Amino acid sequence: MNCKSAKEMWDKLHEIFKNKSETAKHILQQQWYTLGKEAADDITTHIAKIKDLAHRLSMLGETVSDGMIMTKILMTFLLSYQHFNTAWESTSQEQRTLSNLTARLTMEELRNKQHDSQRNSAFAAKTKQQSTTKGQQGEWKSDKPAGKCGKSVGKKGTGSVTADQRQAAKKQPQSLKIKMRLSSDKSRQP
Repeated sequence: MNCKSAKEMWDKLHEIFKNKSETAKHILQQQWYTLGKEAADDITTHIAKIKDLAHRLSMLGETVSDGMIMTKILMTFLLSYQHFNTAWESTSQEQRTLSNLTARLTMEELRNKQHDSQRNSAFAAKTKQQSTTKGQQGEWKSDKPAGKCGKSVGKKGTGSVTADQRQAAKKQPQSLKIKMRLSSDKSRQP
């Protein structure tokens, strides 16, 4: 620096620092207004990020009240927590504190995780049950292509297949075609 006196140097440093702090304040304000909850963050982490940002803003002279922090927290949640906002608004004004909000949201997150875990377990059990019962009711499989396993297929008379039936059979899965042939063969037997 090209300063002739200590006061001149002090004034220049003060001006540089002031410009940097105004820029930092502007950047932090942008972060405050654009901050959203990341999917990977749990509620505690998300709230800590908001509180940290509020603290850094207050260090630069920008006042951030607890009410603003609570509003920011509630605004940044996903749709799965929208019912919580309604419940929170119905609480008394004395109970609406930042620590109470944090505790309630943490409990809500635990409930949601338990509910998701139970739902996933139930889905896995249902899927496993379906896969073990499949194929137990006479579902036959054949190596032969459709139309080659029954004697009466393509012959004239009561067992012949019409053109409409052939078109419908082309659209059906192979295992269903075999089931249909087996049931029609059984109905023709005396």
